[in-house]
Amino acid sequence: MDKFEEFKNLIEIPNISKYKINETGGLIAYTLEEANWKDNKYDSDCYLYEKNSGNTYKLTHSGDIIDFNWIDINDLLLLKPDANKNNQLWVIQALRGEPVQLTNEENGIQSFWVSNNHLFYKTSDLTKFNKKSRTEKFGEFTHVEEERPSDTLFYSDVTQLIEYKSLSDKSPVKELKNKPTPKLSLTAKLEDPLSISNLAYSPANNLLIFTGTPKGDLVFMKQKQSYSMSVNPKKELKEFIDTFQREPVDDSSETNHKDKNDNKFGLVSSKPNILDTPPGAAIMDFDFSENFVLFRLKLRDQKFYTLEDIVKTSVESIVKNRGFGNTELEIVSNGLNRSIMGFVNSESGDYFGCFEGTRGKIKKLNSSGVFSKVILPEEFHGAFISGNKQGDLVILGMHRERPNQLVLRSQDGSTSIITSIKGEIEKISSHSIETISWESRDGTKIEGVLHSPANLNDTPNNSKLPLVFVVHGGPSWVSYESPFSRVATKYYPISALVSQGMIVVEPNYRGSIGRGQEFLELNVNNLGIGDLWDIEGCIDHLNNLGIIDENNVSCVGWSQGGYISAMAATHSNRFRAVSVGAGISDWYSYYITTDIREFTRDYLSSNPFKNRDIYNKTSPMSKINQANTPALIQIGEFDKRVPPVNATELYRGLKDKGVPTHLFVFNGFPHGINKPKENLAILAQNFEWISHYQLGGGLLESSFFGT
Repeated sequence: MDKFEEFKNLIEIPNISKYKINETGGLIAYTLEEANWKDNKYDSDCYLYEKNSGNTYKLTHSGDIIDFNWIDINDLLLLKPDANKNNQLWVIQALRGEPVQLTNEENGIQSFWVSNNHLFYKTSDLTKFNKKSRTEKFGEFTHVEEERPSDTLFYSDVTQLIEYKSLSDKSPVKELKNKPTPKLSLTAKLEDPLSISNLAYSPANNLLIFTGTPKGDLVFMKQKQSYSMSVNPKKELKEFIDTFQREPVDDSSETNHKDKNDNKFGLVSSKPNILDTPPGAAIMDFDFSENFVLFRLKLRDQKFYTLEDIVKTSVESIVKNRGFGNTELEIVSNGLNRSIMGFVNSESGDYFGCFEGTRGKIKKLNSSGVFSKVILPEEFHGAFISGNKQGDLVILGMHRERPNQLVLRSQDGSTSIITSIKGEIEKISSHSIETISWESRDGTKIEGVLHSPANLNDTPNNSKLPLVFVVHGGPSWVSYESPFSRVATKYYPISALVSQGMIVVEPNYRGSIGRGQEFLELNVNNLGIGDLWDIEGCIDHLNNLGIIDENNVSCVGWSQGGYISAMAATHSNRFRAVSVGAGISDWYSYYITTDIREFTRDYLSSNPFKNRDIYNKTSPMSKINQANTPALIQIGEFDKRVPPVNATELYRGLKDKGVPTHLFVFNGFPHGINKPKENLAILAQNFEWISHYQLGGGLLESSFFGT
């Protein structure tokens, strides 16, 4: 088969992106991302699964679904772009018909939270702090790390919003003069601006809690602060509307403002109170009884590599003490010692999604504090979950041979696979997948996913195969048992490489999740160095087994995986070729240009102005003069996480040394590449590069490499 066709088939496998179950457990809504080659984008449509009938329906047919949530058991609220490409809220009532647009916020809506008709949403008010007038007068510029957030948090009752929308569609504008938009501003009385990230509301307690940072830049991510408000927004909204219609307030009143369409909105009477919570604590939700509040935080410290825990405290403590106070916190996740991928609090128990090694696990916590495993059907495994308060779970199931599917686990313990996502997988080369382990140079046990030809055991003893490492990013991430992970379908065509008679290993090097806190810290002050030990240890292990040619090895990866590939090219002579995708080349350059400089301060225990030695020791560029390994380099033009200077620095160093190297900058893209045609280019470039240097093939696509 034409390899480019196989790469297209990989890209065309539908991807499940979001999934949520209603409160009765009978309906599951989910979104599928599918390649749209004509418009060069991934379309995201919403689907519905009915448990009773077993049928699946497509709910939306146009636009891109950014997010969605259940309003009640039969109505769905969607976040999708309007005609002006601003994200607005839309509704599908009784799960029939096309979505109806409910909001018309001038700057769009960034995120929303909804439960039983209580709607909270976040938008930007560019009139705050004179941002709009500044732009009109002086043009566009950014005051780096000093821009004040312009987030505004609104409340609305979904039923009233639907009624207002219906009325505005039918009535002349003049008849709406005394009809205010049914919304309340919740954050107008904040003393300091806040970039809001999390929210939870308890109708039973009339208590709202939200979390944010003083500025929107990621460098402030550790400075989370939570606020509480004792408020009955539904009651206050009704009072505002009744008062406004009875006695319309003059436009100059402090308690009312004009939006773009001259429709007034009100302000809540209460003022947000700062909560006394530990650094980094973020609200998650109220528990199913609404007697307790759940927070997510790192109990030990705020380091990047420190595991988060889930804790809970009583509503009474929050109300009386305005924070945790002297109340002893219950650590809900105590004893888990794993990165939490998903969490569901329910009447039937607490459920955690996590990874153990290369497989996802769902663990249930019983009343005595003991974890038990939830078994999935047909050899599926999973770590990403959502659910309802009754204990029904929806799990993103992963498999050694099949694309991801949704698995429903009902509260009675029964499980079923509710999707049949396939694509053209019969046209994609199949192979064997297993988990292997080996010892690194310092004796650390390392695991990885081995992809090999199905007939590997029939290979003659004197026939040793080329080896390719596909290294995940992070480092606090994981490679898991699946032939259709995002890395394998959008960046590095593992199935196609194996079909050429190669072995591929995805190593879970030190610092990966799935092995606990101690393993996460093994590359602190040893970034790249220890990671390279782990990869070279796998070369020795497979060579001792007699199945690979230790002189025919390559290394590819994106982000942290790209950095490790760059280390392989400059700090080792054991690799025939590498591909560096959005990888760090010099930690000093990275520190002064990235949007998450705390990353290097945590992993290297200092900034480069205090300890340049550790930055040099762990940087690929520090040994550029000994590099001889051909390198393919790929980067997004607007990558803020790993700015393009990293790519150009490595490229220029290798080029000046005469080492074969090519640099591809993907125009308009950030850290990830998320359009089908560019993903096709990346898959093809990596395949051709590795095949050329390890199998001796020609560089077939002249538009790539100029051959």
